[in-house]
Amino acid sequence: MSEITTIITVNPKSGGYTCNPQSVTVTSTDTTLIYSLDSTSAQSWRITGLTSSDQEGQIGPPTISSDGNSISTLDINTEIDQFNVTIDLQHRTTSEPLRVDPEVENIPPK
Repeated sequence: MSEITTIITVNPKSGGYTCNPQSVTVTSTDTTLIYSLDSTSAQSWRITGLTSSDQEGQIGPPTISSDGNSISTLDINTEIDQFNVTIDLQHRTTSEPLRVDPEVENIPPK
């Protein structure tokens, strides 16, 4: 079982964000996708959910860490597919929402 981690950074001045990497390519079956806030962003934001545009049933239900700093989901990667995941964030003080939308490309092993 493999893991791919994406780090989410929220710019406190602009409210914009970056994902590193913005797009991941999954080449192994049963890969855990982890989305984590960087340490500075985690002071102000928490992760509250994950949805996906996956139409092939590749993504399992998400699990949010108890501190709200990361979320993970299983990508079974049995179908060639490209889709977005949407990570829902909430500001810890103001409750302002923010949505982050990294991409996933599935290329199953042969």
